[in-house]
Amino acid sequence: MELKRDDLVLEVEIGRGTFGKVFRGYGKNITSHNGEDFGECAVKTVPETANNAERLHFLIEASVMKQFNTAFIVKLYGVVSDGQPVLVVMELMDKGNLRDFLRSHRPGAEENKENRGIPCMEQYFTWAAQIADGMAYLESMKFCHRDLAARNCMVHADETVKIGDFGMARDIYYHEYYKPAGKRLMPVRWMAPESLKDGKFTMKSDVWSFGIVMYEMLTLGQQPYAGLGNDKVFNYICMSFVLNNLQNWNESDQCYDFEFSIDELDDQNNIYNDEFGYAHEDDDDVESASNDKEVYASEEDIPMMAPFNNNRRPNESSADAEGLLKDLNVTSTPRQQVNTEQNLMENTL
Repeated sequence: MELKRDDLVLEVEIGRGTFGKVFRGYGKNITSHNGEDFGECAVKTVPETANNAERLHFLIEASVMKQFNTAFIVKLYGVVSDGQPVLVVMELMDKGNLRDFLRSHRPGAEENKENRGIPCMEQYFTWAAQIADGMAYLESMKFCHRDLAARNCMVHADETVKIGDFGMARDIYYHEYYKPAGKRLMPVRWMAPESLKDGKFTMKSDVWSFGIVMYEMLTLGQQPYAGLGNDKVFNYICMSFVLNNLQNWNESDQCYDFEFSIDELDDQNNIYNDEFGYAHEDDDDVESASNDKEVYASEEDIPMMAPFNNNRRPNESSADAEGLLKDLNVTSTPRQQVNTEQNLMENTL
């Protein structure tokens, strides 16, 4: 996993965040941790001014990504931890994040200099299936993402959408996170009610976030709950208010069917009760939860990417888009409490 600094060339800055920069780079005849040769790449840096906790968190996120090898998650090539600055080297996604890519398709928008047209419904379904495939893979690997959003989905040169690295977006889009008193930054506009109120994160809360991503796609990157400050959004969601249905859509019937199919999946799996509070579990799951004092860790104690336990077989996949969407609603048993940062580093780096 450790790469040589001299084998990397940093070419041009493509992003800047609170704790570092992201560069387009090039690997000179080097091989990634999984044996893949690569040339062009994206390189995220941590500045020399970062403290030890920030550097550790940076490398922990890379160690989590190291475990994934699937078509719809951005690949990690390796890290450079010897010397400063610390570097994380990833697959280059030429067209940037999905949110900005969608905004570049808005008619008359400043970002739409090439006069791109609005994506067709078939394209939306394709992107949704790709994201669902990536999320189903994470679920099969016993991980709960906790920060799924269009800004965290990256667009390849061929317009394939992949789930991006799991720390970059939080740094670059700092203003889209909210920090209530005594808690870490939270992507409040994408979080399920039970996550906001009780700090509970499962695959079902990821499904909520997936629904918000669908909203972002169909509005060409509009901010969820636009017009409300993050603090007001926090209260708004906890009071059981939700996003309005889309209006004035040029393919309204198909759009409604798309939204309804997602809502119907929620109803069939009893994901949320009428007050959008606790998730309804099967009787066996409720019994196991009542006997496990470590079912959930608090927001302060767990990173944005957290493992959980379920009964699904690893590498199980679906063959079509409908199956992929349904995979996001597989009922899961409560996840185990995560390891400490020290143990995670020892086990994965």
